[in-house]
Amino acid sequence: MQYQLDSLLRKQYKAELFETEKANTDQLTGMHNRHSFDRRCKALINKLAPSQYLGLAMIDVDYFKNYNDNYGHLEGNKVLVVVANRLKHCDADIVVRFGGEEFILVKTLQANELDWLNDLPKRFADDPIAHQYSPFNRITVSAGIVIDQNTTYRPSIKSLLATADVGVYKAKNAGRNISITDFVDPKQPEIE
Repeated sequence: MQYQLDSLLRKQYKAELFETEKANTDQLTGMHNRHSFDRRCKALINKLAPSQYLGLAMIDVDYFKNYNDNYGHLEGNKVLVVVANRLKHCDADIVVRFGGEEFILVKTLQANELDWLNDLPKRFADDPIAHQYSPFNRITVSAGIVIDQNTTYRPSIKSLLATADVGVYKAKNAGRNISITDFVDPKQPEIE
């Protein structure tokens, strides 16, 4: 009887782990999803050493609506999977599909890594995915990158996301297919 009870408890535990993982994972790309982002990011921020910086990039696939409208949503989903796989190789601590065609990357940085992801558009140009409904004739991405150099006062995730979001809009307004990096003022504490 004890063996059967132990066996049932193990099965229940495995089922609960599976459901938790499923709730934290984007089904299409296999990346973490927005639901798990805050928890993972807070844990990473809490582990930062005083000499480390935090980089957060918000990445948006350019002209993705045109892609879906002309190639179909199934082909659009395939592109999202390819983009996700490329982003998984960007040396980030956290890689998240934030929603739709938006992705978030977060990385603990050293002082010599402050140019992290500036080459992101080139990574997509080196192995292009055709997109004839884009002025670039290929899939491109725009990125807003924020780097927190403040080792005394760490900004909130909300303010990092807001700054990165502004960077994405700057990149879009500058013609797309670029990365724009902003730095958090190391002298100013954040007030929430």
